[in-house]
Amino acid sequence: MTVADHDPSWLVTGSAYAADVAALLGGLTGGVEHIGSTSVPGLAAKPVIDLAVRQGPGVPFDPARDALTGAGYIYRGDAGPDGGQVFVKESEAWVRIIHLHVVAADDPQWSRYLAVRDRLRADPDAVTRYSTLKRDLAARHADDRRAYTRAKTDFIQDLLR
Repeated sequence: MTVADHDPSWLVTGSAYAADVAALLGGLTGGVEHIGSTSVPGLAAKPVIDLAVRQGPGVPFDPARDALTGAGYIYRGDAGPDGGQVFVKESEAWVRIIHLHVVAADDPQWSRYLAVRDRLRADPDAVTRYSTLKRDLAARHADDRRAYTRAKTDFIQDLLR
């Protein structure tokens, strides 16, 4: 697993991917946002863009799933309250460029995604601490992405307090 120094192009790329997904889904969505570490200036990150899609109120999931898979996203299933319906997009087999999370309109995860991103964007000290933590965890859990993700949970929970 690679955690890289922040690349300013991630912000531009993330915004472009979010706009593409919003155009693809049209009225099926209540919003598309670039989230995660690549959306925070100065934050070290795995070089994979994270997007969150908020379903439109009362809109079923199946049409969004069909539109996304038709556009080359691979459906990975329901991560429940920790990530919603998960999709990935790859530049080639097993090389992910986008992680996309579709959450229901009333799912509190939508607000948590934005709160974490916005808190980090406003707190340079938290960015420094989180970058250090992510590099340490990537070294400790180089071959276990799930362990790496679980080990960040306490830091994220602290940001939300």
